[in-house]
Amino acid sequence: MMAAMVDLFCATWKRPPEVITLDIDNTLDRVHGHQQLSLFNAHYDERCFLPIQIYEAPTGKPVAVILRPGKTPGGTEVRTIIKHVVRRIRRHWPVTRICWRGDSHYARPEAMEWCEANGVDYIFGLAGNGLLHAQVRAVADDLYVRRAEAGDARSRTWATFDYAAKSWTRPRGVIARLEATKRGFDVRYVVTMLRLRLIKVAARVVESATRIRVWLPTAYPDAAVFRLFAGRFAAAGP
Repeated sequence: MMAAMVDLFCATWKRPPEVITLDIDNTLDRVHGHQQLSLFNAHYDERCFLPIQIYEAPTGKPVAVILRPGKTPGGTEVRTIIKHVVRRIRRHWPVTRICWRGDSHYARPEAMEWCEANGVDYIFGLAGNGLLHAQVRAVADDLYVRRAEAGDARSRTWATFDYAAKSWTRPRGVIARLEATKRGFDVRYVVTMLRLRLIKVAARVVESATRIRVWLPTAYPDAAVFRLFAGRFAAAGP
C-alpha cells in the first residue's frame, strides 16, 4: 500500500521535478481496545497507533502513510522507511533531488548515514543539550545585550557549527536559531547536510536609470564567483 501511494503521488506530476522536499512525522491515532499493534504511549497518555505520514512540503500532497505501533520510531525503522520511499520515488524520477525534513526523533544516526551514502539531503530537528548550549553561549549573551540596549520586543540571530553526538560516526553541521524576548530566551537546533558554504558579503550598491553597480571590497576573496553570478543574472535579462 505504501508503494502504491508513492506511485500515485509521482503520477500527479506532468514531468519530474528537479527537487522535492518531504515532511515526515508521526501522528496520534487513539484506539479503544486491544487491537493488534496498539500500545500505551506515555507521552500521549493514550493507547494508540502512531502511524508515520509523509507529505510533499510545498503542495501538501500526501506521499505515503505507514500504519505502525504506538511508540516512537527507532533509528533502524526510520532508515528503512526513508530508504523504501526514496527507492520507490527514484523508480519514477532517477535524477530528482530529495530532501527530508523531520522533528528531532527522526535525527537518527542510521537515517542520516543512509541519506549521506545515497545522495539524499535532510534537515532534522535536534534536541538541545548542555554541549549544544555551550556552543552558542557567547552568541546568546550578545543577543541578550543587543535586545536590551535596543529595547526591542524580540531579537533573533543564527549560529552554525559542527557537532558530533556520541552515537554519530562523524561531526555534522548544526544550525541554531536563537531568540531573545522580554519574557526570556529560546533556542532551537537543526542538523543538516545541505549547505557547504555561506556566501556573505558587504558591498556598496549604486543604482542608476540604466544599470546597477555593485562595489565589492578590494580584499573580497569570492569576487570571481560573484562576478560569475552577476554575469549570468544579467544575461538572463529582467
